[in-house]
Amino acid sequence: EDWTNGNIQIKEYMKIRQISQHNALSFKFTSGGTQFFPLSDDEGAAASGAAVSAASCGGECAAARQMIGMEEMYSLLKARTQDTQESCPEVAWMQNHYKWIVWKLASMERAFPSIFGGRWLTPDRVMLQLLHRYDKEVLGSTRSVLLQIKQRDQMGSQHLVLCVSGIETEGEQVMLQLMDGWHSIQAIASPSIAQLTRLGKIFIGQKLRLYGSDTTQEEGKDAVLKISCNGARRAEWHAKLGAQTAPPPLIGIRTIKAG
Repeated sequence: EDWTNGNIQIKEYMKIRQISQHNALSFKFTSGGTQFFPLSDDEGAAASGAAVSAASCGGECAAARQMIGMEEMYSLLKARTQDTQESCPEVAWMQNHYKWIVWKLASMERAFPSIFGGRWLTPDRVMLQLLHRYDKEVLGSTRSVLLQIKQRDQMGSQHLVLCVSGIETEGEQVMLQLMDGWHSIQAIASPSIAQLTRLGKIFIGQKLRLYGSDTTQEEGKDAVLKISCNGARRAEWHAKLGAQTAPPPLIGIRTIKAG
């Protein structure tokens, strides 16, 4: 049964299933002629004869096409900033946002292949989202809530919805990496949260609703969240990431736990 509704080849869909927060930065697209990455004259001539030669060229045709990844998109953004004489972001900025955008779009295709398969994770969509973030964060000086918390310009105790993007276990201690779609932060899990993580109740890709979290910071380093069981709840899969304007959910006295 084709659960993608024919929107994407099963082979391509299986590649998208392999994309994680760890390898999203190295993900590359195969150029097929897009708004931001049009085919060159040579590629266009090759594409015109693709219907004739596709059966005979095997994987060589794909290898001959332009591969589009973070470096190519950064070069395009850099060229645009030079033309407009605007400030160009650092490579680290591009790496951070490219990784999270690719992982997000790949997750949408994995979750809803019959709707988004073959349509969401495209070079044009990634580039458009990068330009949007460039306009807001670099030109508009708008920082996401986690970046403000890391830089100690916001309190970590506010009501947040964050996505678990990484888990590290060392002995009894569990460190979570949490992200708001734009930036990530390290979080120290309380014993109760650590136990839930080891049991698989908290996993990568899950959204958590946090409130009342503490922050700690070593000299010269970014702030780190400290989350407890009483200030953490599972969030709906469709909950919007970031700071929340609604008050946090009420909890009963009988549900309060130590740690």
